Amino acid sequence: DALAMGEEALVKKADMAAFNWTGTHPLFGSVVHAVCFGFLAQADGDAVDGPKGFYDLITADNESAQKRLALLEYTLEQGADPYIIAPGTCNGSRDWAEDEDDSDGDDGDPVRFARTDVVSCLLGAKRAVTFAGKRGLERIDRALGLVSRASRWRRDDVARVSVPGRVLETWANVLADTSTADVVILVQEDPSGTGGKIHAHSAVLRA
Repeated sequence: DALAMGEEALVKKADMAAFNWTGTHPLFGSVVHAVCFGFLAQADGDAVDGPKGFYDLITADNESAQKRLALLEYTLEQGADPYIIAPGTCNGSRDWAEDEDDSDGDDGDPVRFARTDVVSCLLGAKRAVTFAGKRGLERIDRALGLVSRASRWRRDDVARVSVPGRVLETWANVLADTSTADVVILVQEDPSGTGGKIHAHSAVLRA
């Protein structure tokens, strides 16, 4: 619920060590769905536990929208994936014409969440609010900018893993000591007839 309500401070303070950032929920979809769109299942729009009870990136007031964007960035840094598909139980749909000043009187198609990833939902929302105003478009563009960087954050996390120097030194010494190699890998001959054996350490192969 905290993610779907955009409760940035609460999520950051909570113990999330065992939280599955790539999991899905039957009512909120993926983590990124929840942060951007709140409640995704069909429900009474005015119910406190329905869409109007959670709001979303577009319907939130400016302060809450900024918190949602900050929370979105945080969840992506933790490994949340914007390409996870929302389950079929997220069977709600949404348009935002009534939440904006629709001067043209022309509405875009509603966004349907079931079996759709967040990127597609955000692009659909952008089409849906094109006729409705500038505020929603700016928020959607910022969200799209953040999700487009998600894969880079994951690569950076891998690159930033630190290994103590003594561990590296130990592995280097093990690899250099061919006399203790206890595994022989037979290399298949290539067309030129080149082949042979590679000596390795079982401890290294199991690591």
